[in-house]
Amino acid sequence: TSGNYEQFFLKNGKRYGHIIDPRTGYPAQTQITSVTVVAEQGLTADALSTSLFVLEKKEVKEILKKFPTVLVKIY
Repeated sequence: TSGNYEQFFLKNGKRYGHIIDPRTGYPAQTQITSVTVVAEQGLTADALSTSLFVLEKKEVKEILKKFPTVLVKIY
């Protein structure tokens, strides 16, 4: 599970999560609270949960086509 509900910081009254969007170099700006992935290998689940957290819904669907056996829950 990756999320911004526990690890975050406040600056000038705005909340920033600890997950960095590699496209911008800044904390991910998303409406998602958490992403949980269940996969056969922990490494796959960890990488996917963090990656999916920063992506748009359309991008998530495309990525998940490549991982048909994983279970994903996005909150």
